[in-house]
Amino acid sequence: MEIHKAESIEDLKSIGTIDEIVSQINHIVAPFKLDAESYEEILKATRLLKEKWCDFKTGPFISEEEKYIFLLTEMDGEKRSEKLGLTDQHYEDKELAKRWFRSIASKIHPDKSSNKDGKAFKALKDIYDILIDYDEDVQDV
Repeated sequence: MEIHKAESIEDLKSIGTIDEIVSQINHIVAPFKLDAESYEEILKATRLLKEKWCDFKTGPFISEEEKYIFLLTEMDGEKRSEKLGLTDQHYEDKELAKRWFRSIASKIHPDKSSNKDGKAFKALKDIYDILIDYDEDVQDV
């Protein structure tokens, strides 16, 4: 397990000793230095770093909003569906599709985010329309 994925003291213990983890974190945050003497202190520090430190976040995106805007406006096809977490179940279960849509829409809606032009939201809506119409399209065949 990687440090940035640790959510509990048990997770940290599975990564290594206090000194090993502090050394790894210090390498990431250099020239700053973490001085922790317990797993509790390390966990508190990693939570703060995840929230405030870009290098400690996973992936190239600054926020989930930016990630979804990129995926919806710059990608298409199977790769986009995979990155968005779409599975065959989303086509079969309209409630699952609705929850999926709402979870992403809350992050990229033009009224609530930096996505003022609405392109990403429109792309999301188009995908959602396909998901909820899928059963009807299959029955028409």
